[in-house]
Amino acid sequence: MSTSTSQPEGISIADELGLDTVKLIVGSGDQKCSFAVHKNPLCKKIPYFDTMLHSKFKEALTDQAEFQEDLPVAFRILINWIYQRKVKALPPSDPRSGGLSQALQLLQLCILAEKLMATQLLDDALAALSKQYMYTYATSPENSNPFEVTPAELCGVYNELPEHSKVRTWVVRVIAHQFSIIRRKDYNNSAFQELLADNFDPLGEFLTGLRMDKHENSDISAYLYAMPPPNHYPSNLYYALPTQQR
Repeated sequence: MSTSTSQPEGISIADELGLDTVKLIVGSGDQKCSFAVHKNPLCKKIPYFDTMLHSKFKEALTDQAEFQEDLPVAFRILINWIYQRKVKALPPSDPRSGGLSQALQLLQLCILAEKLMATQLLDDALAALSKQYMYTYATSPENSNPFEVTPAELCGVYNELPEHSKVRTWVVRVIAHQFSIIRRKDYNNSAFQELLADNFDPLGEFLTGLRMDKHENSDISAYLYAMPPPNHYPSNLYYALPTQQR
């Protein structure tokens, strides 16, 4: 009597992962930490790493790469996405979150994805961030500021991003949306005012953001959420999602 068991056809998870790993050293100072990631899925899902780790760069020789200017929490979410294809921020109470709100974690992930030219990760991260923004706006008390990223933080992110950045476009839309709908007396939008007063480019983008609506067809329309008028709360998150995910 044979004791052998039949093997399922196709490639197993172990085959997909492979044996080789790469060490990613992220952050600096007290926040510095390292991650061991399987090279196969990392390179397959993010071509940036494929180029880096299959070249004459030192990273290819050592199977180690450093990202001193990036936040460990953004890489934690990235690595989870590599293995599970899910974008999931950590609870702010989790020590590994670095004390960042979930919205700010996702925003940092978007910045990292754009830096690494990881198109699919950027799409997924922007979709998650947009969905969270629209959900918190839709379920918050009238005239409140539901978003967990402050005006000063939004403006700081804007100033760090290049002109044609999708993330910067998203930030401008949020700034325009909040500027137009928040009516709370204690809402401090001085950071918005300073940004618009000191720079011509964001002023133009801001005015464009106010004009755009959900029916406009443009290169960035996939990432634009519906902009309801004051005192109106959207009933769904349809326009928060990239076009291909609707």
